[in-house]
Amino acid sequence: LAYGGAGPTHACLLAEETGIRRVLVPPSPGTLCARGALTMDVKSDYVRTFRRALNEIPGAELEDAYAMMERSARAWLTGEAIPVDSSRLERSAEMRYVGQGFSLNVACPADVSTAQGREELARRFHERHLTVFRHGDPNASVELTTLRLTIVGLTPKPPTMSVQASGTAAPPHESRTVYYQGNEIDCAVYARTDLRHGHQLQGPCIIEQYDTTTFVTPSFNVTCDAFGNLLLEASA
Repeated sequence: LAYGGAGPTHACLLAEETGIRRVLVPPSPGTLCARGALTMDVKSDYVRTFRRALNEIPGAELEDAYAMMERSARAWLTGEAIPVDSSRLERSAEMRYVGQGFSLNVACPADVSTAQGREELARRFHERHLTVFRHGDPNASVELTTLRLTIVGLTPKPPTMSVQASGTAAPPHESRTVYYQGNEIDCAVYARTDLRHGHQLQGPCIIEQYDTTTFVTPSFNVTCDAFGNLLLEASA
């Protein structure tokens, strides 16, 4: 994925060196990071330390701790006044076998006030430990070190842009000499705004736009998809 002002300029060169066969150039590479920052979901984490054996913690105490964090989380989201479509709360717990020096974060059931809820939490830890470290011991004592709660505010997303198909080829607006691998080669130069869904170009060529320049080396071909992305694929 080539982004930033310089990414598409060097993407094919890097792909050739590393054996990457497909490169995607989004419609506006120079503003891709800014777009992500403006449209990303917002979140905040809340933590409560316990460091006690799981079977020694009353379920009501765990639920009370989560309830307190949930109130703080909702108050934070309201106070930030960020427009969100909806929000969700994600419970998790950091756990370890008694005597271990490290913990694993495990998704927490919706209700841990009951014995069944705490048993389910312990079971998830054993399974997670088995997945990560290839061993687990359901009979060993489990220590809960930290409760975690994450609130996620789902922000409105802009509509997906699309480009129309075109039955005619995109004409280059000029030709330019480029120094490539020790030789001078002639490259057709295209305007990104002239490319439509289905347009195909053969490297070497240059595609110019206001926030970047895409250099397509001789070993890559280009296809414009329905969303305006440039799909660069190695031809050999």
